[in-house]
Amino acid sequence: MSLTKYLLPVLLLALLAGPSFAKELPAFYGGVRPLGMGGAFTAIADDSNAIFYNPAGLNRLETWSFELPLIIETSKSNIDIFDEAQDVDFDSTTETVAFIRKHLGETGNARVSFVPSFIKKNFGLALLAHSKATYRFDNPAFPEMSIDATGTGSAHLGMGHSFLADRLSVGATVKYIEASTLTQTYTAQQIADPNFDTIIEDDMLDGSGFGFDLGAIYKLPFKIDSTVGLSIINFGGVDLGDAGEIDQQVNIGAAVNHSFEQTSWLNLVGAFDIVDLFQEAGTDDDFYKRLRFGLEVQMPVLTLRTGIYQGYGTFGASLDLKFAKLEYANYAEEVGAFAGDSADRRHVVQLAFGAW
Repeated sequence: MSLTKYLLPVLLLALLAGPSFAKELPAFYGGVRPLGMGGAFTAIADDSNAIFYNPAGLNRLETWSFELPLIIETSKSNIDIFDEAQDVDFDSTTETVAFIRKHLGETGNARVSFVPSFIKKNFGLALLAHSKATYRFDNPAFPEMSIDATGTGSAHLGMGHSFLADRLSVGATVKYIEASTLTQTYTAQQIADPNFDTIIEDDMLDGSGFGFDLGAIYKLPFKIDSTVGLSIINFGGVDLGDAGEIDQQVNIGAAVNHSFEQTSWLNLVGAFDIVDLFQEAGTDDDFYKRLRFGLEVQMPVLTLRTGIYQGYGTFGASLDLKFAKLEYANYAEEVGAFAGDSADRRHVVQLAFGAW
């Protein structure tokens, strides 16, 4: 059993883990820095996140880095639900029914990711072990919990190059993905079954496949440092066999970067994105779910971030030491059909060791 296939059922059982509800926009991977600044990163892509967001950014790197980051994400609602779950006997159908009815309509999410990477100018290599699950409690007459979960193990190799006197950067990433997916609804009786962990494993679908990401970033001929970006993530779609297909996403963005001459220690970055421009991914067509705005204040050691993600505010910060980096992001994912419908507020923490 692969690492991610082992982690997935453990994560699901820990969640008591969302498909009878509108799903969030699918994203293969969410970096903590981009999430802190509203998810607007297509025209920035100047760190290891470029491999996942826009490989053209590999051409814009000035230094190399080697990172070993662990990411843990949880919904705000998980804290109260997990606390109450400690006093519930989930081997009892009666107690399981009562617990679900108490939390009808509530959703939650959890993620664990390990993303070792090595990047330098025009080159990037990353490995990703990733498990994510979203859950929801529904149906007062016959209480049930819905699960939408994915576990992946993947390798990503990216290359970048410049043209037009370094104004135009282009890049491509090839990736190999092994995935286990689970999209099911379980009744209280099934959850109380002593073999529930076996039921989950039997319902998981496995598959693998190759995918490609393409990207471009153009530096505008203005006095202020400004760029526009385009990325095609999962070009043509990625067929994972029984595990399903990852849809293509076309993202566009713009960014500005300003350093203050009077204070060389302070740098501001602003960005704007529209993701999944042609609404190829997911089942919802609300345009405002696809808007991203971000602002980053860079200082020595400390960086602060804020933004607007799907209409909700975000906040992020990072503490950058010599061989360790601690990052945090707080954002809200829209799990309803349109922006402003049903927000799932989430906390993400990343601890990385390495050299940069």
